[in-house]
Amino acid sequence: MEGIGDCGVMLQTGTPLWVMWGFGLVTVPAGFWLWHRLGSFQDWWRHPERVSEQSAWFMLLSVATLVVLLVCFSA
Repeated sequence: MEGIGDCGVMLQTGTPLWVMWGFGLVTVPAGFWLWHRLGSFQDWWRHPERVSEQSAWFMLLSVATLVVLLVCFSA
């Protein structure tokens, strides 16, 4: 709102405001939806078998993709 922090730098370097609002409108609800579907940490700790092998591989692939994108697009 005040143009400070990372958002301020993004605005100074030419990122359109609508892109930042659009990103937030998509990712914040998606993040809450994913977060609330996880259950409690204590429940996961007691029953780690609830995490499927497919989910674990998907998360590994997602993190690896993000790292590659970070390296490719960092200045």
